[in-house]
Amino acid sequence: TFDITVVATDDDDDTPLSGETTFHIILDDGDDEITAINFYPLDDDGNVEETKSDEADVNENVGQRVVLGRVEVVDQDDSAHPHGQHEVTVDDKRFDIEKDDDGYLLVLKEGNPLDHEDDGMRETPGEIKLTITATPRMVNDKGENVPNTAAEDDTTVFVTVNDVNEAPIALGKAGNNPDIKPGNWWVTVDEDLDEEDVTAGQWLEFGLETEDVVDDDYPAFTDTDKDDGKNGDLRYELVNAPDWLEIDDETGVIRNKANA
Repeated sequence: TFDITVVATDDDDDTPLSGETTFHIILDDGDDEITAINFYPLDDDGNVEETKSDEADVNENVGQRVVLGRVEVVDQDDSAHPHGQHEVTVDDKRFDIEKDDDGYLLVLKEGNPLDHEDDGMRETPGEIKLTITATPRMVNDKGENVPNTAAEDDTTVFVTVNDVNEAPIALGKAGNNPDIKPGNWWVTVDEDLDEEDVTAGQWLEFGLETEDVVDDDYPAFTDTDKDDGKNGDLRYELVNAPDWLEIDDETGVIRNKANA
């Protein structure tokens, strides 16, 4: 790169006045190939890591813009010359490449919350494969600065969508039909029945049932996000229930106690 200064001076004999301007000449030996496209994810404190990687992560259900890491395009061409300038894109519309003073950022766009359990457009559950492409610029025969697609390069980044534990939703607050609730049960008991003759579930037994039960369209609770592992396992307990009722903490079956 050459910085050239041009000075212009008028012909006034007594007090000649002058002005100057500077321009640059950028000498390039041709469009060199892109050497590498590197990705540097953020650490837990939100700082760019010094070690390059092909992995990033983001929590599910985040609706705001999230920076995942920095993209570096390595090119031997001068960055002031079209050959050293690049268009950087990502192949998933939920993500974007933003340019700043230090280069490029890979971001999750605002309003695009991801779902760990959603396996759409994904080869591995909980993971999204992104292709980041860098296309250098070139000067064509007309002197126009245009993309040089023949010299573009790409790299792959795998984004892990972290599973976030979410509370089960009681039917009536969310679900297939908010007007349908678990319902009420009427029980008629022989007042002359001795306690010791009462067996568990003799006069009251019903299940809360989950979506895994066949033909059960309206479970008492739904796990709309279908959390993984223990996060997806429900445990049941009764609150403010009479002492003659019990519930199976694993199945959700409610029944009267024996000898009650």
